[in-house]
Amino acid sequence: MDAVYEPLPLEGNHIRLLEVKVRRSFLGLVRELVCNFRVVSLDDNDNTLKYTALSYAWDDPTPVRKIQLANGRSLPLSRTLSNLIDSLQRQGEDSFTIWVDALCINQNDLIEKASQVRMMGDVYSKAKQVLVWLGASTPQSKRAFRFMSSKQGASYPDDWGNESDRAGLKEVFLFLDRPWFRRVWVIQEVILGSNVLMACGDDRIDFDIFRNCTFGIWLFLDTLNHYGADNPSVRGLWCFNRMIHIRETFQADGAVGYETCLEAAFHVEATDPRDKVYAFRGIAHKDSSLLPEPDYAVPVEQVYRETAEALLCHGQSLDLLALCGIAFREHPSILPTWAPDPGHPSFTEPFAMCDRGNWNVGGTLMRRPSIVPPNQLRLQVNFFGTVVETCPTFDAYLVGHQQVAVRAALAMRQRAPGNISEAAWKDAIAVSMTFGLDVDDEPAGPEYRTFFEEWLQWLQSSTSQDDLDKISGNKFQQTIGPRVDGWRAFMTQQGPFGIGPAETRVGDAIYLVPGCRLPLVLRHDPDASDTVPLPEKILVGWCYVYGLMHGRDISPGEPNTDILLR
Repeated sequence: MDAVYEPLPLEGNHIRLLEVKVRRSFLGLVRELVCNFRVVSLDDNDNTLKYTALSYAWDDPTPVRKIQLANGRSLPLSRTLSNLIDSLQRQGEDSFTIWVDALCINQNDLIEKASQVRMMGDVYSKAKQVLVWLGASTPQSKRAFRFMSSKQGASYPDDWGNESDRAGLKEVFLFLDRPWFRRVWVIQEVILGSNVLMACGDDRIDFDIFRNCTFGIWLFLDTLNHYGADNPSVRGLWCFNRMIHIRETFQADGAVGYETCLEAAFHVEATDPRDKVYAFRGIAHKDSSLLPEPDYAVPVEQVYRETAEALLCHGQSLDLLALCGIAFREHPSILPTWAPDPGHPSFTEPFAMCDRGNWNVGGTLMRRPSIVPPNQLRLQVNFFGTVVETCPTFDAYLVGHQQVAVRAALAMRQRAPGNISEAAWKDAIAVSMTFGLDVDDEPAGPEYRTFFEEWLQWLQSSTSQDDLDKISGNKFQQTIGPRVDGWRAFMTQQGPFGIGPAETRVGDAIYLVPGCRLPLVLRHDPDASDTVPLPEKILVGWCYVYGLMHGRDISPGEPNTDILLR
């Protein structure tokens, strides 16, 4: 296949475009496709760059057919690319120009591949259109697109929510199981496109209509409670909504923090795990010049560690630490606990919560961390309290598990220091289980206390798993799943109620870190060296502590101290 490609010019930002001409018979039927590569410079500011950039999910690369180039050579097409080319030629145009990475980049040339990855931002931002290819159509996808087309003139959300809409939204929800929604590169591709069209088979719909439908799923589709977090449609819904949030941030600010991008990387999949860093270069803040350059010969762990070192030791924030720790890892990792490992999927979204809740526990960054060889992070921290009690983990979709966890959380009041009233303790539980935010990620109003009481009464009287249907419309029940599923309540010796990752255990400590908006759970390193003068800790993860999330005055008796994170 390499013989197909002539080397790209070494100077300037050049890419290949694939020009396709459709030759038809006198009856208008397609007789053949004639294709040719055209090399263009992205530095040109004239109108010659009229092409459609394709966003799609890679599939089994096994060729199912070939398309001929004008020079006599040919390009193999996978099933996905074959369906895509066929759909484009059925749109009625006799010629079209596209950029599609699998064809326009020599995938066997790692140097060219790395060089082209650096240009991805310009490739999609300069395209006249970004076409999101979601695959071949099915009867189910046609029902979903038929419904979405019917909502093009509807005022959102005022003209939504009737019975027929819920049936249509169910079809859209099921459609979200397609692999595209869970891919990492598509985030940048959609965010940079000024004109984005969603396509499945021969069906097309504007991106904004598709966006409204996914918002409508959260608002109007009560049956979401019947699906677990591992369901492909649920994962697709999460990933797409996170993409929308990043897109809106980018459109408002012109860039997105790399930490926010890495937060999304935990949700999605990548053929090459290095792309969970590289795929965001086109939309991230430009102060990321110290981040590793794309290089597919570098070990994955090195890419992740060097990315963390650049952001923590040279950036303006230590928020990245909220994406790190053993709580974010399903399996043992050779990475230090202060480096993120987005190869392990996670749906916790600390920065989304911070932004909406206006949290700022750590305050101003006082001094940047530094690396202590071989791989420890020297970090300023402020001790808050030691965990003295934990509860079983929450599970919003298993009634029995919820009952056990909530019963234990309520009982902790009896052992809390001070005379805390039952009402005050319930307030702490109600706020903490939703992080103080409603189902739309906005600060929850007083009505959520009513929703909580209704939910608690239901939970305490439930006798079987079937009772879950009786509470499906309750806003508190709808909110807690995305917040605290798999997390556990805890209490420190000072008494504040908190919720942290399942890995939190008695003896762990809560620390505030100047420059990090979230409190962190740290654990004494059992392998700590006796010869090291500083305490050595392991990062467990971030947590929510009732009454603490908006910051507090640090008294002179609580000075910042240095620790080493392993």
